Amino acid sequence: MGRKRKEANESVDIQARNGEHPMFTEVLKATAEDNDPLIGLPLPSLAARYLLQANIFPLSRFVQLRGEFSAGKSAFLIEIMRWFHVYGGGAIMIDTENKGSPTMMSGLFGHNQQYMARTKVTTAASVEEWQKKYMGFCQAIHKQIDAENAPDRVIPICIGIDSISAVEVDRRVEKVADEGHAAAGHPYLARNLSDFMRTALVPTLRHYPIALVATNHLKEEINSMGFGPPKKYAPGGASLDYYPTLILDMSKASQKNITGGRYEGQSVRIAATKNNLGAPGRKIVVNLMWYNDIVAGRDANGDESYTNKQYHYWDWHTATVRLLMDLQAADKKPQPGTDPKLPALLRQVCDLEYKHGTKNSEVPLVFSNALGISKQEALSEVEASMVLESNKKVMGLLHGILGVNDYPVCDPARKFREQVMAELKNKEMTDIPELMAASSAVSDIIPTDFDPLGQVD
Repeated sequence: MGRKRKEANESVDIQARNGEHPMFTEVLKATAEDNDPLIGLPLPSLAARYLLQANIFPLSRFVQLRGEFSAGKSAFLIEIMRWFHVYGGGAIMIDTENKGSPTMMSGLFGHNQQYMARTKVTTAASVEEWQKKYMGFCQAIHKQIDAENAPDRVIPICIGIDSISAVEVDRRVEKVADEGHAAAGHPYLARNLSDFMRTALVPTLRHYPIALVATNHLKEEINSMGFGPPKKYAPGGASLDYYPTLILDMSKASQKNITGGRYEGQSVRIAATKNNLGAPGRKIVVNLMWYNDIVAGRDANGDESYTNKQYHYWDWHTATVRLLMDLQAADKKPQPGTDPKLPALLRQVCDLEYKHGTKNSEVPLVFSNALGISKQEALSEVEASMVLESNKKVMGLLHGILGVNDYPVCDPARKFREQVMAELKNKEMTDIPELMAASSAVSDIIPTDFDPLGQVD
């Protein structure tokens, strides 16, 4: 039997509670949430700050890492977790692909036992399961932070989902089990994620020192007409494009691995496809490196033994030097949206140059008059970047030239909610969206002389 149609004269109630118009109120609430202060953790190098166009990695926000197979998404997620550990925080990893690597996690954490102890790893076999676990972890964190005896400091938490669309919803799994095969055309995943993002994301993150970071796969879709290049897309629906503050797309910069001495690695290109912190479209290339170290120790019986430990690290300092070298090159085409004066200004503020004959060597040497590094005492790219990071004057000029926005850095010695309230007070804003909506009179939004139909003489 078909659905019963509404009669033409049947009244439709569009009023929400207290006589508010539901759509108008939701728009004002969304505006209040968008205007919440951005507070975050400091980033490790100029290359990362250039990519995000900000001096922080944001808290209380959702970030999505997308990439093709073996593009380093999981390793980058663990690296972000390391940033939280460095700042005295913790991390939670929800693994939906059952491919977690304790060796890589420990290697990226530098085999720091405190970091490992403050990292919770769990698995999920369906979308509903990872969502329930995410909500449970958030509720536990909220309860501890809101308790009367909560510590008077910030403990930032990174909750990672690896990956957000690798598992199906329970309904789809049951359907496949009943029918004996998978079928296309069931947008259960997109609907589920859309509902979750719309209803659960803001309450779990807003005004808490929590960041949700999820990986997702980039896949190729071939044109059905058989012509044109394949388009890349990420499963999960439009909600995964709308709700993240940042979408970072990752790919291999070279199909060949980096080899040299005891080190191996791969070059990863990261592009800020969406960026609510600053200008989108910024790209950098970072090397993900690893090496083995044989460590003497004792076995279970107390006898002398050896352990082969693998270490991983993201080489942000080398990425900084090579980014500046690339941006200040006069013979290269500037990136879209950049000022033509950028190369000359960079050479003036922070001149960097490779020592002759070392550019393609295993350890290139760099010198710079602005940084006080003479040609005779040229340093490696990593050492030169560390000198740059310590030079606040040059770094401040570079931030201005490169458009790096300055946001409040989280103060570990103060409660996070207090910092949010202080920033809201500075902006003369309220904490409660409903009150903000009530304080925004219609006359303030729509001018009294507004004449959309042009009827006023």
